[in-house]
Amino acid sequence: MISAFDSTVTLFNRIGEDESGNGIYEKTIIDRVRAVMYDRTANGGDTAPKSTAKVYFSQSKSRPRDKKTYVSPSEWEGCDKTRFFTFSSAGDCIVIGEYPESVPPENSMLITEASFFDARLKRLRHVKVTCAF
Repeated sequence: MISAFDSTVTLFNRIGEDESGNGIYEKTIIDRVRAVMYDRTANGGDTAPKSTAKVYFSQSKSRPRDKKTYVSPSEWEGCDKTRFFTFSSAGDCIVIGEYPESVPPENSMLITEASFFDARLKRLRHVKVTCAF
């Protein structure tokens, strides 16, 4: 069964490091996404990663709570990080659900791939994000 766009995720875009080498992140909470979890241990394999997730962000349905706008990873570098967000495999991570802290938890899922699907109809445009533990 295909699930609806009824999940919430907390996205952490890595914007740099502090003097101790700890990551600095810009957090965005996004409602109305589709999140699907996959558990690889159920298949009997020991290959890493153990669990993965696919998160679908729809440009017409999904809603960032702070009204940020999605931009591609290449556009992200020159943007005001408080007004825009992206999905990138360069240190960004996701938590399924709303996470209150400004730094991601240890068990957050790292983004391994993000693919933008363009369509002539805006309601069909979306980003498919693959994450792994």
